[in-house]
Amino acid sequence: MPENSGASLQKGDALEKRAVAEILKVLPPDHEARKAFDSGANTLLVAELVSDPDISQRLRRVFLDGFERLLHRAKQACKE
Repeated sequence: MPENSGASLQKGDALEKRAVAEILKVLPPDHEARKAFDSGANTLLVAELVSDPDISQRLRRVFLDGFERLLHRAKQACKE
C-alpha cells in the first residue's frame, strides 16, 4: 500500500471524511483506496488509487469542497 502523503484525514474536515467514506462504499472492502482511506491518507491520494473516473472525480470534488471550507475558516479567523 502507498505511503500516506499529505495532510492526514484524521486531522481534516469531518464533512470531507464522511463524504469520502460514502463514496468509497461502492468499492470492495479490500480495495487499495479503501485501505488507504482507513489508514488516514488524504483524499487526493485516495482518488489516485481509484480507476473509475467518475469515482475519482467525485473524490477530487470532495477534496476541493473541504479545501474551500478550510480557506473560509482561515479567512474568518483572520477577521477576528
